[in-house]
Amino acid sequence: MSSVGDDEQTGNLLPGAGHHKDWFHSAETGDGRGQKGELLKLLPGEQDWAPLDPTKRERASAKEDKLGASAHEDRALDQLGKGDPYNNDPGRWGDNINKQAFDHTESEGNIVSQLMVLEHGDQSVADFSVEFRVAAADSGWNDAALHSAFLWGLEMHLRDKLAIRASPSSLDEMIAKAVAVDTRFRERAREQKAAASPFAPYPAPLASDAVLPASVPEPTDLGRRHPKEWEECSQLRECSMASTSQSKQGHAAKKQQTLAASFSSVVPYDKSGARWKQMTEAIAVHLGMDMAPIYTVEKPGFLHMLKVWDPKYQPPSRKYFAEVALPKLYNETRQALYEKLDTVLFFSATTDLWSSRSLQPYLSLTVHYIDENWSLNSCCLQTTYFPEDHAGELIAQGLKDSLALWKLDEEKMVCMTTDSGTNMMKALKLNQWTHLSCFGHRLHNAIENACKDARIERAVGVCKKVISAFSFSWKKRRDMAVVQTELGLPEHQLISESPTRWGSRQQMIERILEQEKAIGQILGADKKTRHLVPTWQDIDVLESVNKAIKPLHDFTDALSGETYVSISFIKPTLHLFNNSLLKSDDDDTELTKQIKTDVLKYLNQKYSDQTTQDLIDLASLLDSRFRTTYIEPDKIAKLRERTIAELCSTMHYRGIPVTHAADKDKFESQVVEPPTKMKKSLSSFFKKTPSYSHSPGPTILSHS
Repeated sequence: MSSVGDDEQTGNLLPGAGHHKDWFHSAETGDGRGQKGELLKLLPGEQDWAPLDPTKRERASAKEDKLGASAHEDRALDQLGKGDPYNNDPGRWGDNINKQAFDHTESEGNIVSQLMVLEHGDQSVADFSVEFRVAAADSGWNDAALHSAFLWGLEMHLRDKLAIRASPSSLDEMIAKAVAVDTRFRERAREQKAAASPFAPYPAPLASDAVLPASVPEPTDLGRRHPKEWEECSQLRECSMASTSQSKQGHAAKKQQTLAASFSSVVPYDKSGARWKQMTEAIAVHLGMDMAPIYTVEKPGFLHMLKVWDPKYQPPSRKYFAEVALPKLYNETRQALYEKLDTVLFFSATTDLWSSRSLQPYLSLTVHYIDENWSLNSCCLQTTYFPEDHAGELIAQGLKDSLALWKLDEEKMVCMTTDSGTNMMKALKLNQWTHLSCFGHRLHNAIENACKDARIERAVGVCKKVISAFSFSWKKRRDMAVVQTELGLPEHQLISESPTRWGSRQQMIERILEQEKAIGQILGADKKTRHLVPTWQDIDVLESVNKAIKPLHDFTDALSGETYVSISFIKPTLHLFNNSLLKSDDDDTELTKQIKTDVLKYLNQKYSDQTTQDLIDLASLLDSRFRTTYIEPDKIAKLRERTIAELCSTMHYRGIPVTHAADKDKFESQVVEPPTKMKKSLSSFFKKTPSYSHSPGPTILSHS
């Protein structure tokens, strides 16, 4: 703060008494805010009390320090208006103003002291204002000083609330505003207390014609200076408050849990309880059905998943699943399957020998049957460790023991399907069971036998070397993707041949032909692999092989399915091969014709024995899509008699009365609409093939 004794400064500010009235006028009208501020610099500040008058500092309190500026301001303006004789001496003029503001008689000093110690405290503002008015009546202070004294006597929260409102013009207006704010604070406190009480009554409903007062925020100094922006901000604030209240109403208030509920949410399930058993059985089903390793139950990720799903469940150890849960599940499943197989009249079976990844030998057995709802079912009964020699005699005895273990009658087994291994065929012959070789395996063997040619072996060897060059080089695989994009080729990886995966050779050859240009460009750019680029002779051989065996690829999987009956398709498929797919064309190369001829020769030879012919003829006759279409005419009568005899025997076995009034001609020529195809089945191939039957057949086999 400026020193009041600086004559040079005050001389510039107050050149003469003649200018004092102009200063006073400008301060009152608000045009001289800066001049009024300079005038107040002449008044003694908080740090200037001691050098001016020590007795005044002893009498002044902290509140006087705050009120000094207001009192000095009013005294100074009053003296300027009257023409104080000390105006030309700024130092004496300020000391005179100080005396007039704070020097009182003895009685006046007691009144001022009483006024200074008045505080709002816990009483209401209305009561405080009464005491203040009584003390202020004899103080002799002007309205501005009393206004400041009343304001600083209020509590802090009331002063903060009044500070954001418009400045009152008088003491009465200040008291009225303070009383209104204090009344609202006290009402809010009562409302909050009532809401916190569990026995708080519901608020009385408003009358239908009641009108709530509009909530208009009191404009601050910012609102008065920038009314447009203040209005926009007020609207945004109201929208934000409305959306917040709606979101709170949309979510139900969370209730505090009871002590019992809090404990029950963290206490683990009892191991004898129903929920713990249900969760444990579900994990056992996952391990058994998905063939997951037992140590899965101890993996951190699996345990974390269980904790998220149900924190109260604590899974048992892997030992429990290995020795208790899984054996229990196996026994229950086995007993249920026992009861189901006990009601089966007839069944067929599939068996095979195979080795695990650790080269341990196993013998598997699967049964297929039609239940009372005419649904085809397949059940893998067992996969037994078979360490003995894979001789026909030992396999035959092992299969007999397996059927006896499951209490299955051999007389009910229609036939058993195996691969074309000599040991399996010998085992079924020793047991005198009807045998049917897997068509997919025989077709695979037929293709392998037809491809035993030096030219084919050389071209296939080149394909394998090309695949190896790309398999062991990530750079070539990277370059392959780039070249495929440049040439517009499909972004496919090369396929390698697997001896145990049927049709893999044809897939390998087809992929090499598809990516021929990309392979030549990449291998030809490297002098170390340039010799691996297939020659035009190799490409001709591969194209000839692919043309011959590609039409047969779809039949490998289609005739090896277990979700639908496929034995009735064998006879029509052989007919299709001989008359359409494997029939030589004029544009075929000599190698292609040779492959087709060798495949047909192998298949016709394998299905030429009488037992197999009778079985596939009977299956074709019972299929409403084929009937007698692909059966030789001289076999139809004998086959019809055999079919009727077996039907009568089956009806007698089930206790159904047998009548011989059936119309044989109607039975022979009856045409039944085919069922809905599950996918592109074998029937789609026969639609394009003319019927070569010597007897009436279903219309499905005619030209479409």
